Amino acid sequence: LEYKRQKALEMNKLVADESDFVPAEIRYNGKSIKVRLRLKGDHTDHFEGNKWSFRIKTRGNETLFGMRIFSIQHPKTRNYIYEWLYHEALKREGFIALRYDFINVTLNGKDLGVYAIEEFFEKRLIEHNKHREGPIIRFDENMMWQELLQRGRIAESGTYLSSSIDAFQTNRTLEDPVNRQQFIKAISLLESFRKGDLKTSDVFDADKLATFFAVSDLMGAEHATSWINMRFYFNPITTKLEPIGFDGTCSPISNLSLKQPDDTYGGTKPKSILESFCAALLSDKEFYQKYIKELERVSNPDYLNNFFNEIEHGLEKRLNIIYKEFPYYNFSKDIYYNNIHVINITLNPVKILNVYLHEIDKDGIALELGNMQSMAVEVKGVFYKGSTLFRPLRKIILAGKKISQPAEYKNVKFLFPDDFTWGDKDVSELKLNCKIFGATQDRHEDIFPYRHMDKFYIDVDVVRQRPNIHGFDFIMMNEDEKRISIIPGEWALSENLIIPDGYTVVCFENTTLNLLNRAKVLSYSPFEFIGTKEYPILIYSEDSTGEGIVVMCKGRKSILKNVVFKNLGVPVEPGWGITGAVSFYESPVELYQCKFIGNRAEDTLNVIRSEFIIDGTLFTQTFSDAFDSDFGKGKITNCSFLQCGNDGIDISGSAVQIENVFIVGAGDKGISVGELSNASIDQAKIENSNIAVASKDSSVVNISGLDVSGCNVGFAVYRKKPEFGPAEINIEHLKLNNVDRDHLIEAGSKVTVDGVNIQPNEKNVYVSLYGKK
Repeated sequence: LEYKRQKALEMNKLVADESDFVPAEIRYNGKSIKVRLRLKGDHTDHFEGNKWSFRIKTRGNETLFGMRIFSIQHPKTRNYIYEWLYHEALKREGFIALRYDFINVTLNGKDLGVYAIEEFFEKRLIEHNKHREGPIIRFDENMMWQELLQRGRIAESGTYLSSSIDAFQTNRTLEDPVNRQQFIKAISLLESFRKGDLKTSDVFDADKLATFFAVSDLMGAEHATSWINMRFYFNPITTKLEPIGFDGTCSPISNLSLKQPDDTYGGTKPKSILESFCAALLSDKEFYQKYIKELERVSNPDYLNNFFNEIEHGLEKRLNIIYKEFPYYNFSKDIYYNNIHVINITLNPVKILNVYLHEIDKDGIALELGNMQSMAVEVKGVFYKGSTLFRPLRKIILAGKKISQPAEYKNVKFLFPDDFTWGDKDVSELKLNCKIFGATQDRHEDIFPYRHMDKFYIDVDVVRQRPNIHGFDFIMMNEDEKRISIIPGEWALSENLIIPDGYTVVCFENTTLNLLNRAKVLSYSPFEFIGTKEYPILIYSEDSTGEGIVVMCKGRKSILKNVVFKNLGVPVEPGWGITGAVSFYESPVELYQCKFIGNRAEDTLNVIRSEFIIDGTLFTQTFSDAFDSDFGKGKITNCSFLQCGNDGIDISGSAVQIENVFIVGAGDKGISVGELSNASIDQAKIENSNIAVASKDSSVVNISGLDVSGCNVGFAVYRKKPEFGPAEINIEHLKLNNVDRDHLIEAGSKVTVDGVNIQPNEKNVYVSLYGKK
């Protein structure tokens, strides 16, 4: 024994066989029993110090406490009193439970103190629990331990899928013809289950197996539910396998022992060997439902309270034995009540499904359902206003979500009742009726009124398409100079042109680009477009479908001279927030003597988060705003804005200098300054517009030389958005001619004209101007 112990300490693992048994004699209660014994235990904690663990067999027909084969070991190897409680809980549910208790051991005259005594797997265990004798089988774990010793890891032979299936006392079992037949049948059943030929309820007593896993969860005995520790009694009457609890190592749990359904309900294949055993069990819907039902039963606090009331005397007696040697040992029932909490929050998660509306047609509603937690979910139907129920075409059970993987979504159609018409009803009145599969409590989940993902938006997304300049004959690339050149000439562009980053795009006089068939230009490189007054560069759309130009070149400056942009529209892409026929995003730009004519966008020219210079440029016949600066900084000089559908100049969150501009026929505001902007205006003439100048939302406008004629309102100062404060205008050298109302000034805002404060004259300017807030 000493030699075997030393070898085990060196290898960090005991490798035991029948030849290790040595003769011994047990004396108890005045009686002597001849036995054989050996060291036992997988790990070195079983034979460290003086308290070695032993497997003991009595000789002949002798027994001790009714047992012929049993083990004695340090109480800590099975977590002291908690293992006894585990067996008591299993016994209370009618399982074949090991006899487990605490005794005092003296070895060769030396008092070793308190030991735990644990029954082994043989026929007396079965008969003591009032069952007819039958084989006890298991997955043989020996190969796993041998591989660990040889390789330092489990390879293939020692896995759940490869380990042999064996019985306890196999030789004795094979000697008897009846026992042999039962053994062959038992291992054939378990092997058929492992191969997937038979389901859980075909092989196991599903009721007992469900209760076994539920009680093991309650007691924190997850260790007993792993494939290497499972022991199965073959009941010769029912010919089903029943679990025998063993080595629970009870502790607080963080999840359920069976928590990962396999792909039977639509999930993905399990990835680890351990998960494959659990997943195979749960792939049987009948067993899964029973397991959840049992979890609900044992997780009621009354169940645990009654259990402790029943075993109170026995618990106190055994704790007193343990305390004799381990007076500082701390036992707490809190572990079990914590496990109840974990079970309950697992069965009652905050949310079980994400539900998205896919579509509604004349027959019913299609929803996209994604399970958000590890438990399978049964989908029962859709309630409208809590009463009308739309049922699915067939029973729907969704697999639990795999850990560290996104939810998988399934499209499910729910049919309208015969007498129901959707019409124009409110989607917010819809609730999905569902529950954890096998549970009793129904859930009602909200439905998001949109799809969880629409690949259409990704597939058509021009921003995510690859550059394609090599597909156009009129484009040349010079890699050495990092220049992309547009050859002079008249070119039709009938598909999107996407220009890569890292170049400069050059274009010169006598060049015309005709954007047809909804074509647009997206450039990640800056422009150098230089035309002449006599021969400007023309970019237009003959068929009125061209969708303009977007430049996003990460801070590199574009320069455009004598370029005409005509009849261009806004790029139309689902989910793309571009509003300009010509847009520069985080891309400095300078425009000189350019023209924007008849463009069909919310903003003819939109500069976003960019610095800019615009000089000598004409904007005319624009659909809405002519120029829009969002969060930019720049200068506008010597420019004209004629017949603008909305604003001539629209500034938001920007700092802009405006000099010598002429604005005629603005549908709304000649110059609009808003959202914490600062603008200085030097010599501006604004005619025949709704409002000449507006300052709003914490903006400040300083004007020197403003000539206004034929407008409805000279200047308006107000707050439109509640997150901002009042606004301000300071004017010198103001001329007003034929203006219906000189000013609209909201209380709190400030206006001075030639140093004189003008008093507010309107409570709510925005409502006064537009009739609504």
